[in-house]
Amino acid sequence: MDIISTIWSAFVQTLPDTAEYPELSQEFFEAALLVFHSIAEKSPHEVKFGEYLRHWADILLSHRTTEVWPYMETIILLSDAVQFVGREPVDHMLLGSLRLVKACLDLADSNGTRVDTL
Repeated sequence: MDIISTIWSAFVQTLPDTAEYPELSQEFFEAALLVFHSIAEKSPHEVKFGEYLRHWADILLSHRTTEVWPYMETIILLSDAVQFVGREPVDHMLLGSLRLVKACLDLADSNGTRVDTL
């Protein structure tokens, strides 16, 4: 469990930096979610659910999403009339953070841990 705890600590320390690179954070959040589940299921008493929720909420509230497609410049050069039909580009910072928040709430509930959400 010490190795997973060390890995989780690294994720917790790095998570605020993902706001600077939201387009590159998809794999980070997928791995963080897996490690969080491992920690919460094996040692729920070591998980600071309330602290994590407050910390992640602060990160989410300070995050500014951009609606710029990474290859928009290339596409515009090909045609000025290109329109995208379907879903918007995914903000992986926002999606990953929300998945962690949901997992935190779900795991706290399943462990009978009361979490202050204020």
